Amino acid sequence: MISGWETDGSTMKTQLQLSNLVDDGNEYQFVLCVSQKEKPVYYYSRIIYLTDEHTESLVGFAHDFWQASIDKNSDFVVNYIQPNETMGTDDFSYVNQHSRSGMITWKDLLVEAGTVETTLTELSDSQASVTLTYPVTISNGTDRKTCMVNENYVVRFRSDVLYLLDFERHVKEQFSVAASVYAKGALQLGITDEEVSKMASDDENIQAYVYDGQLFASNEKDNSLSLIYTYQDGAEDKSFLDGYKLQPIRVENSGDIYFMVYGYHSRGNHEGQVGVSFLHYKCETACIDEIFYIPVTFSEEILMKNMGTLAYVNNESDLMYLLYQSTVYSIDLSSGEKAQLAKASSAGSFYSNKSSSLIAWEEGDEGYAGMIRIADLSTGETYRIDAGEGEFVQIQGFLGNDLVYGTGRKSDVLTQAGQVVHKPMYELAILSFDEDMTQSGAYQMDGYYIEGTQILENQLNIYRLTKNNASGSYEEAAADQMFFNNRSDKKVTSLTKSKIADDFQKVWSISLPLDTEKVQTNGTLCKIRDAAASYQLNLDDGDQGHLYYVYAKGRLQQIDSVLSDAIDTAYDQMGVVVDDRASYVWTRGTRALSKNLTFEEQQAKSAEDGLRACLEILILAEGGKASLVEALLNEKTAVEDIMTQAIEAENTKDTSKSVSGRAENLRGSSVTQILYYINENHLVLAVTGDSSALLLTGYDTKNVSVYDSVTSETTTMAIADAQEYFEAYDCAFFAWIK
Repeated sequence: MISGWETDGSTMKTQLQLSNLVDDGNEYQFVLCVSQKEKPVYYYSRIIYLTDEHTESLVGFAHDFWQASIDKNSDFVVNYIQPNETMGTDDFSYVNQHSRSGMITWKDLLVEAGTVETTLTELSDSQASVTLTYPVTISNGTDRKTCMVNENYVVRFRSDVLYLLDFERHVKEQFSVAASVYAKGALQLGITDEEVSKMASDDENIQAYVYDGQLFASNEKDNSLSLIYTYQDGAEDKSFLDGYKLQPIRVENSGDIYFMVYGYHSRGNHEGQVGVSFLHYKCETACIDEIFYIPVTFSEEILMKNMGTLAYVNNESDLMYLLYQSTVYSIDLSSGEKAQLAKASSAGSFYSNKSSSLIAWEEGDEGYAGMIRIADLSTGETYRIDAGEGEFVQIQGFLGNDLVYGTGRKSDVLTQAGQVVHKPMYELAILSFDEDMTQSGAYQMDGYYIEGTQILENQLNIYRLTKNNASGSYEEAAADQMFFNNRSDKKVTSLTKSKIADDFQKVWSISLPLDTEKVQTNGTLCKIRDAAASYQLNLDDGDQGHLYYVYAKGRLQQIDSVLSDAIDTAYDQMGVVVDDRASYVWTRGTRALSKNLTFEEQQAKSAEDGLRACLEILILAEGGKASLVEALLNEKTAVEDIMTQAIEAENTKDTSKSVSGRAENLRGSSVTQILYYINENHLVLAVTGDSSALLLTGYDTKNVSVYDSVTSETTTMAIADAQEYFEAYDCAFFAWIK
């Protein structure tokens, strides 16, 4: 029980003394439970206690940089930016550390900034990620624009010097349907870098748009534009309401619209909750009915990343199809009954076209699917594709409404120490579903294998390999392309915004199918009727396996099942990676300048014995049972499984050491990226062949230390040289992560 609360109007505050409860340098989750009559409400934050820290200086620098940009103090700004050709000089909606100082200081515009809200999103003793959010009014002396600004800084303190490691600014002009501005058949959005999404009715008379947290619709016959749903209070609402998303699911010729709202509900029937609300806008009465609500127990950021991939309503059957976590459900909109249509290991295992009327997924052995299933949700038809004997099939995605998949031979798969290095396909097929499933295209070329593809609107990029028959290895070959006509889904589009150059640089607008000189605008929010008829759906969160969450620039950027992919994103964005237990598994910028680990050497009997010796060294260092390694290798056990079984064995060599954690395959990560684990006192295994390996044991600012168990020698390599060396061996890195 927390006492000593002080009340000031609608605000309550108290002070807590926590220094005797926490250890220096460790981060803790702070949970505040507020008891209510109905149920408790939980608030979450993080606490870190630093005895040697520079927080005030780090945050102060972000404010100094912000003030310099407002005051047009280019002399200050130029000391911390790195301008290059990647950033232009004509768009205020997005600037970063590579922009020119004139763009950061708003060129010749007059600037009036409002109250700045400061948020610390990451903090260590020498580095901080700081977010500044504030309203701003900019003027060219004649016209004025009101915008919301979000700035992100990564600042480091080292040797009494402050460094700006990263900076970016997003600017969005305030937009409201109620105060719409039209010009030459277009709706003006102003300064923005946000995309606009659209869904049309079958007759294309009704167009539903989502932009800036608002759902609005145009009616070409009535020449009208109407606001349907938003959490904003109105044109004067200057808050950043980015904790929810809107998604139209079906637009009827009558003007009715089915749509979802998912994330944090800041108003309405579910105020203060995180969940998914499925709603029906009825054009005739201009009212909204909630059909069902799905409560969730995880954050709105995770929900917004996971939802929206697949949602479809079939009016004839009155069924809705929804992908939630890793399961596709069919939901009877009349009764609320639900059934599982398909279940996979993760949500990423499902593929759909843009309108979600077609979905496809793989079935069979993990990694080697023997079957693809396709469901046409508009007709109820289902199809299947079976792999041949000794083959596998692999979905590439949808090209418009056509499914692209590949076929490969298991005998062509290249493995190294039990890990898949290349899984090539020998052909691609393209299937159409206009009336029945028919093949409309294919790709196969003698002497070439297909590593993967990239699907664009009317183009298929094909990444290829050639095989060295003598060594059995693969080499990259030149990519190929296939081009198509009219493969886009016309009902669902992301609009391309037209630009108009003026004193405010680029301002944007979208074309409307309306006579904008006579358009009728209705900016009144539609009434949401009593939710008594709504029902609550409790869906299974399921086991998502190990997932990794990338946080950078003050928000969740990505969710990955592959750690190396998550690390790549976090590295590029100066961020961090946490696992599903909210534990840090990788961060950028906080490691020491140098580190060298000590370990108990093991002599390899030969070059082919290097993997065994290096595994034993790593497992001993983690407190595991090294005597298990040789037998597990003889059984062709995968490296991660060997590490897991040996380290988690009941009888460890040193029972004082913790054996909590798990083995991770870091294939694809760079040498620079894996130095984080050495800094965390973990040896890193570099597998260079089926039975050969090296250990990375230390580093400094320029070099990495590499131990060879065959020679029992530790050598240093320049980090760039080490990167080139390990890439030549298709090397996979492994580490034990706690």
